[in-house]
Order: sequence, then structure tokens, then C-alpha cells
Amino acid sequence: MSLWLDGRFWGPWIRRTFVLEIEWTRRAVLDHMIPSIPSAEDEGARAAKEAWEDVMSMPSDGSDDSGDYAEWAEEQGVEVYLRLTSVRQAAVNMSTVMLWHLLEQQMLLFHKRQVLKIQEEAGVLHESKLRDKLFRLDEFHHRLDEGGCPMKSCLSWPKVEELQLLANAVKHGPGKSLDKLYAIRPDLLDMPETDELSSFKPEPSRVERPAFGEDLYVRDADVVTYFDAAINLWQEFSVQIENHSAKK
Repeated sequence: MSLWLDGRFWGPWIRRTFVLEIEWTRRAVLDHMIPSIPSAEDEGARAAKEAWEDVMSMPSDGSDDSGDYAEWAEEQGVEVYLRLTSVRQAAVNMSTVMLWHLLEQQMLLFHKRQVLKIQEEAGVLHESKLRDKLFRLDEFHHRLDEGGCPMKSCLSWPKVEELQLLANAVKHGPGKSLDKLYAIRPDLLDMPETDELSSFKPEPSRVERPAFGEDLYVRDADVVTYFDAAINLWQEFSVQIENHSAKK
């Protein structure tokens, strides 16, 4: 399949548009969104202290057991700690969904504006049947592969593919994406700070609520790696299409 790509236009455009979009999203996520979530340890300790002070300020006939009150106050703190821990983990998990869909939409924009023929682009805009048939990532990659400019040959592609599987798993839980993800990254199902439970091996079928920070545990370092991979993918591919068009 013949594939013409305007590398002189799209190479620089990708670097100053797609790459910058991802860099700004990265800044928002890593410097602002995730750090804005209160510390689970601090908030849990504060909740326990406030619960203790509240119960101790109540009238008493002297027959109360302060140990029971202390245990109750500690339970209030633990609940706050667990809730905030889940919320923070959910934010980290969901950041991969946001990144993947940004990257997916960028790919599809390039697909529509450059890879598809002019009449196909018009069809995608106005005909639902053509949109369903042509406006798809598998069609995008098929045409790049057949045209001799495969995005999947980029060094950063395996990590981007992992990101796609992870985003699908966070959204949908058990399924083909989670099974494939588990085959290459079983550690993502390991709860942090549970070395003493290392003999316990979680299974994909037990993943139920990753969007609430349970069962699937993306680390901050993973998020950094995925953003790096997304940026590197466009940088690599922009050079690749420049080289491809120079040969035509």
C-alpha cells in the first residue's frame, strides 16, 4: 500500500503540538493533581486525635473505659487513612487512563488528517458507517505498517502498548487486557508495602475496583515512565515520518 506522509509539515507540528500537550498534562498530573491529595498518614492521625478529643469532652459518670474510647478513636483514624490511600491510588491509576486516551486521540487526529485519503476523511466526518470502519487505531496501524512507516517499530512502543493495556484494565477490570498486562507486569497487582504477604499471589480474576484504587497498584514511578514513553513515541515517530517522506 502506497503511503505518502508530509514529513516536512507533520514532523515539526507533532513536536510542537502533540509532545507539548503530553508535557503539560504530565506537569498537571505529577506536580499538581496527585500531590494535591492530602497525606493519608497526616489526615488519619488528625481524625483519630479529633475523635479522641470529642469523646473525652463528653460528660461521664466515671464508669467509662477510656481504653474503649481510645480504640474507637483509632478506628476512626484508620478509616480516614484507608479512604485517602484508596483515593490517591485511584488518582494514580486513572492518570494512566487520561494519558492513554490523550495519546489515542492524537493518533486518530493524525490518522484522519494525514493517513486517510481526502475522500475518506470527509466520509469519517459525515458517515457513521465509514467512521466505524476507518476511524480506528487498528486501521491506523495497518496503513502505517503496509506503507512502510510502522509506529510500532519505535523503541518506545512496547511501553506505550503496556500503557494501553493498563488503561483498559483500570477502566474495565478483568478481561483480555488485564490478562495480557498480568503476563508482563504481575507486580501491578501487588499491594504496596506488603512484603510480609509475598507468598500471596493475586490473580487478575480478583481485580474488581481499580478505579477506586483497589486491586491494581500503579506506582508514581510507573506514571513517570508512561509519560516518558508517550513523549518519546512522538519524538521518534516524527523523525521517522520525516525520513519516510524524504524517500518519496
